[in-house]
Amino acid sequence: MTIRSRTLAESLLLIVPVAAVGLVLIVGSSEMGSGPGEGPVPQQTTPPRVIVVGAGLSGLSTALELADGGASVVVIDMSSV
Repeated sequence: MTIRSRTLAESLLLIVPVAAVGLVLIVGSSEMGSGPGEGPVPQQTTPPRVIVVGAGLSGLSTALELADGGASVVVIDMSSV
């Protein structure tokens, strides 16, 4: 039996899709009403403002998705602090 440790890059490839799905679920749930019978969700007059921490693969792809959806996005990375 061979035991092989994962590199950081391999571990991130496993985590990124899960993080992206979690973000989509969180963002999607904020657009829904608080419960049945609560009425329609009021339309936002200003685009949501979002800060994405980390300019890695998942951070940049998340920022791009949010910007494509109309959000005002700021990406903060460790190298820019």
